Amino acid sequence: MRGRSHRTGALITNAGNAGNTHLWELGEHEWLPYTHSQCGALYKPWPTREHWVSRGRPSLRWKWGPLARDQEDWRQLISDTLQYISNKTIFFSGDSNTEAQFTSLVCLLQTSVTVDKIKSGDLSYHYKIFSTTTSLIFLRQDRLVQKRNCRLLCQKRKQNQRKQPQHCIQQCQKHHLDTSKVAANFQTQLSLYRPSIILLNVGAHFSRGKHGSEARAAIAFTQTVQTVFEHVCSLTWSPTLIWRLSHVNLYSDGDWDSKGSCSSSRPQNLDSVPDLLINRTRFQNSFVQRHLGSASENCYAKVLDTYSMSLHRADALCGRLPTGIWDCTHFCSPGLTDLWNILFLRQVNTIFSPTLPPPSPPA
Repeated sequence: MRGRSHRTGALITNAGNAGNTHLWELGEHEWLPYTHSQCGALYKPWPTREHWVSRGRPSLRWKWGPLARDQEDWRQLISDTLQYISNKTIFFSGDSNTEAQFTSLVCLLQTSVTVDKIKSGDLSYHYKIFSTTTSLIFLRQDRLVQKRNCRLLCQKRKQNQRKQPQHCIQQCQKHHLDTSKVAANFQTQLSLYRPSIILLNVGAHFSRGKHGSEARAAIAFTQTVQTVFEHVCSLTWSPTLIWRLSHVNLYSDGDWDSKGSCSSSRPQNLDSVPDLLINRTRFQNSFVQRHLGSASENCYAKVLDTYSMSLHRADALCGRLPTGIWDCTHFCSPGLTDLWNILFLRQVNTIFSPTLPPPSPPA
């Protein structure tokens, strides 16, 4: 029988009875701070309101108790934050969900100020708010550490191997990360832009399907987190590091490669979500939180807890895409990723508010 200690907790309360850890209904109103036509940064794989309408789902009809006030006053929160991020560079790096969060942040900020695209490519974007001299950088880097060149490695070993080169490549790809080194483009971009705020996340790509077994994936993940923390905390300009906790991929009765789906129209419990998906995410987030405690001795590091607010939100996922494939990994925009950013903006306000002592790493 499944243990339920990690699956308990009230999902929904009435607005008048909302507690600090509860979701509560938004009622007749719809969360729609921007549309696709208003934010050109918003595109694949997280469709906008048009997709919500075609699915018959509202974009976001539930509020997260601790953020209810900030969600109601989100324009004022942005206005306050713009003062604190003046002359600063904000740098996001991670997988597609980090890209979705970055895109959401650009869209939210564009509701209050002009945000110009400086350049973009397959793996990176650079936006600038000229009125506040603020740069917004995103680098797509699914694991943040260096990949091995398996084909080249196997070619060098070819003369000394009895096994076929293809078998060598397949085995190498199961251990294809050099988790002792951060990715070269990640290191280069940090040195180039010298950001004041760095938001990172890895996790979704450390799985059995990517590494051959859950045990190998877990080892690679822990080594990666240690390497990345060590590198960021050694940067000479002492940036603020914010690590976004991962959310559970809310596939019911399966996974992305085993006919999983997510058809809920309201927040739900996790009874139909495989234990493997929940346990993997809980392990990763627990490790990050433990390691952050020791890393914070050398740098200013904080956790962005998007895990808690996302845990029951299968209703906010992109769901069945026009291709017929179920996407139970990404949240549609506008939607839950905006709440991730409201939490992020509140954290930035707290860190850089002039009424509070400025953050500094311990001596």
